[in-house]
Amino acid sequence: MRRPFGAIDLVYGWSGVGVVGESFVPAAIVGTVHTGDGSPFTLDSAGEPSGCMEAPVQTVRGDEADVERRLRRAVLRCPCSGALGPWGHARERLVRSGSGSRRVRPRRARCRSCRATHVLLPVWLFSRRAWAGVVMWACVLARLAGVKIAAIAARAGVAASTVGSWLRRIGGRAEWWRQLLMGVLAMLDPRARRVDPAGSPLADAVAVLDALLALLRTRDHEMATLTLWELASHLTRAHLFAPSLDVDGCNTSLFGMPAVDPS
Repeated sequence: MRRPFGAIDLVYGWSGVGVVGESFVPAAIVGTVHTGDGSPFTLDSAGEPSGCMEAPVQTVRGDEADVERRLRRAVLRCPCSGALGPWGHARERLVRSGSGSRRVRPRRARCRSCRATHVLLPVWLFSRRAWAGVVMWACVLARLAGVKIAAIAARAGVAASTVGSWLRRIGGRAEWWRQLLMGVLAMLDPRARRVDPAGSPLADAVAVLDALLALLRTRDHEMATLTLWELASHLTRAHLFAPSLDVDGCNTSLFGMPAVDPS
């Protein structure tokens, strides 16, 4: 079992280990998502949505210069398979993390074939959330370790109501998500060993996600720095913690596979 607060201690450096993910943008690795929800949104101070996204979302890894380079080289693709090109920026938003706050203005792109526009959301974020994914994931792991919501919120510096809403949403989707992840794992490696039950639907889902990440790292050395929360964001089109999970199937473009349908 994970040590209570272990994940959060690592994130915030409370154990003297140092801050994990202090740089907001990880090493450049492509991770492209298909279409998500499509209307504009802003985030209030509690991290709750006051609107919707400006355009369908794709998640991308890499710093701003790397994303710009891939856009201009037509590396990033639309769900229709057309090349994406530069198309301005989305609305600026304030994102909080254990190492402080940062204003983020995601790049927008337009498909050269179907002319659809997309917001290129950094994969370390979840859609419609004002907190970095590393903070949200640390709260999930602490809850799985048996820590009470009030204690998690106090340690993470997040309102208890916000932490509670994150946990209710991911917990309510856990069994659906576990089944999707098992499907992806089986497609990637039909010989993959069965993941042992971890004690709850959410713990089971996280265990499968962990197995999927381990398998992905053995197949592609460029994925060595990929984190669990980034993989979770990518697979759910960044909507895992959103008020409504408006996704169809599971995004598997990281693996060069078609989308996986939950059925």
